[in-house]
Amino acid sequence: MKTEYEKAVACEMFDAYCKQILRNALADYLRKKNFLNEHEIPTADMDLYIDTGNEIPERSWESVLNIEFEGQSYPLENESLHKALSTLSERYIGVLLLKYWHRMNDSEIASHFGIAERTVRYWRKSAIEEIKSWYLVNHVKLDYPSSQD
Repeated sequence: MKTEYEKAVACEMFDAYCKQILRNALADYLRKKNFLNEHEIPTADMDLYIDTGNEIPERSWESVLNIEFEGQSYPLENESLHKALSTLSERYIGVLLLKYWHRMNDSEIASHFGIAERTVRYWRKSAIEEIKSWYLVNHVKLDYPSSQD
């Protein structure tokens, strides 16, 4: 049988263990939150800015802007996004289109360009940073659609 002292020590050890688990979980959460804040651009929904190819009858096709990559044309409706993308190099545009339009993973993109996956991640991060800086320099706010139905 355990003495009262041994039970108290066991409870204190368990309490310290639980507190450490909670501290670690909080640190992991904050680390992930900070990473996402530094590396992602908040947008309402990519489908609102990029045409998926499905025809919508009300759409005015005259107002569609195109981005060209490897002989294919990608229609965009957002003029600010079109201007920001047109400032990027072709490899940066390619990485973004393959990732977000074609839903390819980093290894598939790397084999497409014949580069390392780390380079793909670097190009994507650089492209997103250039888009962010274009928006800041040109004082363009990200226009979120209203949630009125």
